Amino acid sequence: MVDPDDPRALERYATNLNLPGRHLVNLLLRGEEAYARRYGSCLQVFLPWARGP
Repeated sequence: MVDPDDPRALERYATNLNLPGRHLVNLLLRGEEAYARRYGSCLQVFLPWARGP
């Protein structure tokens, strides 16, 4: 188990190439402000099968 609030623990986790979710660590390390700039305050859902919103 890795504490998602511990940046050092996440960085250590990402160094092991065989662990699941390792490719997502950089998203967790960006922080709330970076997330808000990229996605805004709205919930976004991807539905590949939907023809419209």
